Amino acid sequence: MRAVAALLLVACCTALSPHAGVLHRCGSKTPPSAAEATAALRGIVNTRQDDWAPLYDTRWRPVFSLKPDADEGRFLTVRAEQQFKRDGSFSNAVGLFRGALKFNFAGNYVLEGSATTLVIERLRLKILGVQFPAIDVREGRGIRGLIERVRGRRKDGSKRPNVYSWCYADGDVCVARGSSGSTAVWVRASSSS
Repeated sequence: MRAVAALLLVACCTALSPHAGVLHRCGSKTPPSAAEATAALRGIVNTRQDDWAPLYDTRWRPVFSLKPDADEGRFLTVRAEQQFKRDGSFSNAVGLFRGALKFNFAGNYVLEGSATTLVIERLRLKILGVQFPAIDVREGRGIRGLIERVRGRRKDGSKRPNVYSWCYADGDVCVARGSSGSTAVWVRASSSS
């Protein structure tokens, strides 16, 4: 029985390695073509993985995205990083205008199986290097509560949840489908980014 399990594991890893290898290159100086990256992403997106430990305590940079009905994905140019810590907290930093304006969202997450639900609690702004105090953006509170009271919610009272369904993760690349249906590839952020 163990021999059969070992053979299945080797076959699975061998089948994934070409796709993972292409996705690893998405963040390199010599990336694959968008068509190659799309094919690799489609080849790896429905894999089954139970160990999500590679996600933790690593800064991830989004590099490629594929919308649900698109024929081909696209490389991302946004300067962003996301990190999931083992203690259940996360941060998502987005820089605009060559870093002159930086948004840093932070909160907590819950990982159940391969689904991660994010609860955004704080937003920090940095403008031209000046850090501003954190803004409470929890649902129904602080500035978000004010906006919800002024704007109102959807007619059915719903909102799209912040959920990722993880498809693949190793020490250098991870793949997840968001609640929008888009699938994205993240690579490990370098220490200089």
